[in-house]
Amino acid sequence: MSLFEAVERLAAIDRSGIVLDTARCLHSQDKYATCSLCFELCPVAAIQVGKPPVLEAAACQGCLACLPACPVGAYQASDAVASLMNCIPHLEGKSVEIVCGRHPAPNTGKQPERTGLKVQGCLAGLGSGAYLALAALGLEQIDLRCEACPACEWGSLKAHIDQQVERSNALLAAWDHPAEITCVDKLEKTSERPLWDTKNPPLS
Repeated sequence: MSLFEAVERLAAIDRSGIVLDTARCLHSQDKYATCSLCFELCPVAAIQVGKPPVLEAAACQGCLACLPACPVGAYQASDAVASLMNCIPHLEGKSVEIVCGRHPAPNTGKQPERTGLKVQGCLAGLGSGAYLALAALGLEQIDLRCEACPACEWGSLKAHIDQQVERSNALLAAWDHPAEITCVDKLEKTSERPLWDTKNPPLS
């Protein structure tokens, strides 16, 4: 095994599970808090109702949707956002497709010249802040590949992706920014195109 092969294998290992810091949870700060975002959101019921809620690490599948959903940042992990941002300066062009870690056909896309970026977890784990940051970095067309969501165990998170995209586009329009974020819910024709794993992008 070469050094580069070893680096690629080690980079592909996910060492960071999601951790709940109960001291930061709203329920730990205010006994009258009514927040229920995380346990209503979790697609596999790994977050149990409580004050504060309880995260069952063994049941968690790492969709990462709880990270942007929590209003006080009580959930922590090495999320997909930092890896995604590190890839953007190395892209050619101002358009990109983003696919989740579970997409069944990540190597195909709408246009053969457009690079695809595969992120860890679900697209709902990125949040509106990540999409706005991509626009700020110069991207003008950001397509989120969502056509596989209905068949996914995390499919209930699609509604949250739609909300994030709607919120992001509204803010971009208010700022007169040219970028547009689109959920691709159907693809009639696909082509082979470059794909980068954001956790292990191509080395120059």
